[in-house]
Formats: sequence, C-alpha cells, structure tokens
Amino acid sequence: MKVNLINEYKDRFKAHLQSVDHIDNAFYFDIIDNWKANWNIEGKGFGQIYDASLQSDVSGRHWGGSRNSPKSMMITLIEKNEDFMRPCFRDLFNETLDLGLRLDRFGYHANQILQPMMGKDPKLSTHYHNDRSILCLYLALEYPDIYCLFDYPSFLKMMEKFESRNIPTKVEVERYYKSCRGIFKLITKDEEFVDLIKKHTKRDNVELMLMSIFMEYVAEN
Repeated sequence: MKVNLINEYKDRFKAHLQSVDHIDNAFYFDIIDNWKANWNIEGKGFGQIYDASLQSDVSGRHWGGSRNSPKSMMITLIEKNEDFMRPCFRDLFNETLDLGLRLDRFGYHANQILQPMMGKDPKLSTHYHNDRSILCLYLALEYPDIYCLFDYPSFLKMMEKFESRNIPTKVEVERYYKSCRGIFKLITKDEEFVDLIKKHTKRDNVELMLMSIFMEYVAEN
C-alpha cells in the first residue's frame, strides 16, 4: 500500500465530512450501542436477547432483516437448541483462539443443528452462518476496537486504489483485519479528522468500525 494514497483519500473524506451535516453510515455506531445495551450471553431467553441485540431504526441489511435471513435463521437455531448455540457464541468471542478456526467452527456447529431440521422442513436450506460477513458483524459489535465489518468487495476496491501489491484474499480474514488496523492507525494520526468523525458519530472514541465507513467511501469515490 502507498501511504500517500491512503492519506490522499483520508483528506478527501475529511473534506466530505466538512461539507455535510451527517453521514448515512454513522448509524453503524448506533448498532454497536444497541448491541452493548442488550447483549448478555449468559442471560435467560437467549433468543430474545439475540433478537433485541440486532436492531436498528435505520437499516437491518447487515443481518438480512427479519425473514429468510441470517438473523431469522439464528433465532430458529437458538429456539431449537439454545444450550448448544450459546457456547458457539462464547467460542466465537474467545480472543485467545485463532480467528479462522472460530469462524469455521461456528458454521460447522450451526450445520449440526440445521441438518436434522432440514429433513423435517425442506424449505430450510441454509443458516447463512458459513458466510464470514455475519460472523464478523458479531465480532465488530462485541469488539469494535479490534474489528470492523467484513466487506470484501469494498476492501478489494480500496486496496486496489491504494496500489497494494499483495492484497489478502477473501479467505485470509486475519490479513484482512491486519490491513484494516494498519490503515486505521495511519488515518487516525490526523487529529482534525478524528474530531470530525467524533462530531458525526457523537462519540468520545473512534473505534475500528470507522474503517467500514472509510472503506465504503474509498470504494465508491
């Protein structure tokens, strides 16, 4: 990656922030706040907790809405076997374990619950949790300081614009996040830029979720 290109896009984004009253995807930070207010992995009524934790007045696109979606299917799996799915989330959020293995294990365990259900209901075909996007959303909500959204199409466009010579592939999730954290560290050296982000997001701190907003801007401009 070329540092001058990263800074050039950061300056463009900063100028954009200075020219508008609000940015549409600042609601990502509201989603984090809602998750923190509702998520309790040890609480009773785990399905209701999960449902309440993924809510937004703006958009539910990241969890697919309420029907035929990652969210609706996870509620179904939890209702089928709450005692099995709860440890799956504990494992996913265990930062002492390898990230790739955690993601793969979550999908594998979800398969174990879904497959017997598919025999009884042919309309069931997927739980959507073999997709890294929804699993990384959970991680970004639980640990917004170290994870952003997993948006590989936008990431690829961003890295191409930064003229990166060795772009992580879609399966290299660890390298994806290493790249995002490196870019985040660079652009947040600009205190004026950080102050603008805080103003638009109405937050005291700037979490790595900023990279999802910046990534989308670079990909689209």
